[in-house]
Amino acid sequence: MDESKNLNTEINQLKKVNEKLNDRVDYLQAIIEKEASANVFYYNYPPKADETLKTVGKEKKADNEGQKVKKMYEDMMEQ
Repeated sequence: MDESKNLNTEINQLKKVNEKLNDRVDYLQAIIEKEASANVFYYNYPPKADETLKTVGKEKKADNEGQKVKKMYEDMMEQ
């Protein structure tokens, strides 16, 4: 009986430690993502023309650079 109480206490302590570690990992991951986003923005500013968006016909138009940057930012925030 006493042993099972000790084991339950240990399990609860390990759960709390695991939760704290997961919170810390999430916090650090958020910092890394913010730094990466800032790095991409800083070194990509002003945005360079994307050669893949250039088209031959009039029916296909490339997005302007502002929309591309906004889309990249939204994609990063979704991840």
